[in-house]
This record gives sequence, structure tokens and C-alpha cells, in this order.
Amino acid sequence: TQFYSNEFYRSILADNVFGESFLTAEWMYSSLSEVKNVDLTIIALGYFKAVEQLMHDYIVLHSDEDRKIKKMSYIQNKPPKIFLNKNSIERKMINFMLDSMITFFDDYHDLFDKELGDSDIEYIIQQLDKLKSLRNEYFHKDNINELDTITKARNQAILVISLLLGCLYFRT
Repeated sequence: TQFYSNEFYRSILADNVFGESFLTAEWMYSSLSEVKNVDLTIIALGYFKAVEQLMHDYIVLHSDEDRKIKKMSYIQNKPPKIFLNKNSIERKMINFMLDSMITFFDDYHDLFDKELGDSDIEYIIQQLDKLKSLRNEYFHKDNINELDTITKARNQAILVISLLLGCLYFRT
């Protein structure tokens, strides 16, 4: 896949926001893995944030391509989706929350490598949904004190980043 053949794995180490978030989370994971009685939620947040930043940056690359995405809820008029373009991005009209971005990828299967079948793409969407569930399960009221929970979040984020970098279509 392009993850290895085109060396897309290097983008995790590159000078970009998602790489910075991912590497920070990795550093915190290795530095704080032995501590006790500390809220480790911030580590999982770094992994989730890295995925969301990667998704955001990829979606923005596809602005002005006659695609629609969910709009922010404060915009009252219908329909619930608006065109993804530079204007709607600059005016902060786009809903770049995780659920909205997952829906965007599910709506536009042509963003994925042409060699993938529908079942492959559905698997990727399921993994994104699993990441969303993990994220939502812990960020509203609970502290995460167990390294096992952080490891689940880490593993899911690494899987999703690998799938996105390996399976999304990137113009050369």
C-alpha cells in the first residue's frame, strides 16, 4: 500500500499538526505509563486529536470539489449540509466534529483508493466509529486512570491513522 510504498508513514513524523499531536501522545504514553493516581485522559486526547487533525486536513484538501459536509448547528437554514469550499471554511460554517467528518468519508467513497471495495471502505468507517465511541465514552465525565484504557485508545488511533494514510486517495 501507499503507506509503505509511497512512505506515507513518514507524515506521522513530519512537521504538521497531526504528527505533532501523535508524537506528543506517544511521548506522554511512554513517559507516564508507570505513574499511579494520575489522570491519563490527556494522553488519549492526544491520540484522538491527531486522528481528527489528519481527517480535517484531508477534507480541506477536497474543498471546491462540489462536495457537501454537515454545517455548524448555529446556522439555522436548511438543508443540514453545505458545500465544502474555501468560503464556508473561512467563515467557519463547516462542522469539523468527528461525527461530521466520519459522515463525510462515508458519503464520498471516491476519496478512497480505487482498489478498495465497498466492504473495505465500510471496515474503515467502522473503525472510525469505534474510535468515536472510545472518545465519547471517556471525555465527558470520567478520568482515565488505567493504562489499559489508554492503550486501547492508542491502538485504535494507530489503526485508524494507518488505514487513512494507506487507503485514502492522494493526488500526486
